[in-house]
Amino acid sequence: MVPKGKILKILDEYDKDKLTVATLCSHSSLQIFNGAKKEGFKTLGLTVKDNFRYYDAFPLAKPDEFIKLESYNDLLDNVDELLVRQQERSEMGVQPGPYEGMAGDGRHRHAERHR
Repeated sequence: MVPKGKILKILDEYDKDKLTVATLCSHSSLQIFNGAKKEGFKTLGLTVKDNFRYYDAFPLAKPDEFIKLESYNDLLDNVDELLVRQQERSEMGVQPGPYEGMAGDGRHRHAERHR
């Protein structure tokens, strides 16, 4: 678990009025998006193919915006580009529970080094 002090230090680097919570769309992201919206944050879902339609069944947890990826590896292939967008737009990525399994081959560690 990440210590609260470290989380607060990271949050200090963001413009809290413009902060967007971003995560990969999955069953656990429903909880992340719902909680972020309750706290007043904008939300961004990273989805593979057309999986965003499932969020119509859960409107309180539907992200405000989606980025459509061709595959989970597409996320890793474009991590530098996404991190620049994240910084420019004050987006904060939250890793959902099944992320490591979706990314598969251990390449997720490359993305973690950039945080």
